[in-house]
Amino acid sequence: MINKPRFKKLAILLVGAPNTGKTSTLKEYCEYYENVKFVARFRMGWRWNIMPFKPQYEGLKMPMFFVPSSPTESNRPLKNTIDPLKWFPDLLIVAEQLNGHQYANTIDYLRANEYQIKEFILSNTNGINIWDRWVNSVDKDTKLLYRREAIADYIRAFIISRI
Repeated sequence: MINKPRFKKLAILLVGAPNTGKTSTLKEYCEYYENVKFVARFRMGWRWNIMPFKPQYEGLKMPMFFVPSSPTESNRPLKNTIDPLKWFPDLLIVAEQLNGHQYANTIDYLRANEYQIKEFILSNTNGINIWDRWVNSVDKDTKLLYRREAIADYIRAFIISRI
């Protein structure tokens, strides 16, 4: 008997303090994997058709739901963004503040709705790690590239584990 994966949905959380690059990381991911030239600004709860296996399989697209404004920063629980949809996105990516006043609600909501949760923690200090703050534009571009690919690798592995 083959064991079926417990979770069928994935929630990626970019967790960090304000101005640590959560939204910039989301934009970088979306611009590359959705193949848009420039995401000027996100609206709360945009759904984009991403190409998770780009560049090898650009024809394979999947919807991903983006929540770029942290539920803590927007003072809007994730439940209030997702429940009106009347469906649960299979792939969800959320910016959130670690230990923000909505953080626990976000985690509880995702667990209650059977999401596998993967958190990428963004540091509030300068450093050489890809999840640290950047110090200049070259550092920013490099870190965003590596962040984008770390997220993409996790999403691809999640998808492949369910095939």
